[in-house]
Amino acid sequence: MMSDQLIPSVDDIQQLAEAINCLSEDDIKDILSAVDPVSWTENRRILKGEPFSFQDREYLLQPYRDDYPNIIFMKGRQVEMSEFSMNWLLRKLDQYPYTTGLHAFPRAAQAQKFSKQRLNAAIKDSPYISKWSDERNSELMMRKFQKEPQPNGLVPYNFYILGATWESRKDTVGDASRGVSLDFIVYDERQDHPNDVETVLGEGASHSKYKQTLTLGTPKLPGIQFDLQWEASNKMYWFVTCKNCGREAPVTMENILETEEGSGEYYYGCPVCRQEIDRRNGRWLETNPQKKPEYHGYHINQLMVPWITANEIMRKKNSVSYPRRRFYNEVLGESYGGDDIPITIAMMEACGQNDYKLGETSGEPLFAGVDWGAQSWCYLQNKQHRLIDCFVSSATDPRKHVTEIVGFLSKYKKHLYFVSGISTSFPMLSQT
Repeated sequence: MMSDQLIPSVDDIQQLAEAINCLSEDDIKDILSAVDPVSWTENRRILKGEPFSFQDREYLLQPYRDDYPNIIFMKGRQVEMSEFSMNWLLRKLDQYPYTTGLHAFPRAAQAQKFSKQRLNAAIKDSPYISKWSDERNSELMMRKFQKEPQPNGLVPYNFYILGATWESRKDTVGDASRGVSLDFIVYDERQDHPNDVETVLGEGASHSKYKQTLTLGTPKLPGIQFDLQWEASNKMYWFVTCKNCGREAPVTMENILETEEGSGEYYYGCPVCRQEIDRRNGRWLETNPQKKPEYHGYHINQLMVPWITANEIMRKKNSVSYPRRRFYNEVLGESYGGDDIPITIAMMEACGQNDYKLGETSGEPLFAGVDWGAQSWCYLQNKQHRLIDCFVSSATDPRKHVTEIVGFLSKYKKHLYFVSGISTSFPMLSQT
């Protein structure tokens, strides 16, 4: 039962009302900004010359107010998550003095571009943030923030660090990302980071009492590290309710309906009653409920955002220049494992995670394949499909490619059992 001390009296309520009436508009904004991340963003951020607005973006309100230790977004492209990640980290730093945040990107060029285009504008366009920023002691990849001195003489400060994890060809996570004491970490474009990035960077926050992380990524293949992290979350989707028939479900391609058969004009509608739906009329629901999930997970794709029409979605879907895998990954925000996916950098890097050296062989049978073209490639492997050696012929006269490749293969002739693509011209190299 609630204690009587927690129940305000009529006099208390009257005094509170009088106190509120004495507050200026700026005072009220400051109070709301101190307790509510949405209010902080609306009052502190300026975007394209206007105060940041959540109009028609109801789906962003809950994620902004979510204070769970680890949050993950499985997202499509161009869904305003770059702004979200920056607002999340800036607000954390403003709320907690003497803390440090790291905004980690896979590559240094991405971090530099973000700093110049996004962070610079966020600082300079906002009177509050620009006053808070300590420009004299800041650098492109490390921004210092400093507030007014306190009565005890201490000056509260914060650091917003931008970094890249792929900085070394030897290390899985570059040395420049190690050894920094952190409180908050943003893993941006997580699908392209090294698999052990949380293990390495997370150590930097091991002594922090906050240890909060934000992970964002556009899906690629099922089963990669980022996909596994998403599967470990409670996997929340934006369920929209049809005002006509009451159907409640996430917005999918089923909701894109043609106005008339063959018209080529589309709208967002209910697949049951075919009435137009209001994509703002939704709520976040868990599809993988857990008592204490590793992450609070939010799925945001281009079907949810107000500025992309159904016609634009269908144009991308039907375009011959928009590959199916790209449509699934970047528009729908879903992993795609179809047979038309290319060989990825991660796949190639996995092949190189060994101690073997090119040209080394223990006398086992070898097999070669040749791909002829303006440049001709020859690959040599053993029965276990391990690459033994390779050769590229780039001679201007393609007839010289044959001679050069035969010369390359001749040093392995004793162990060569089969050559694909060369046997008709050089039977001595295709002996079995």
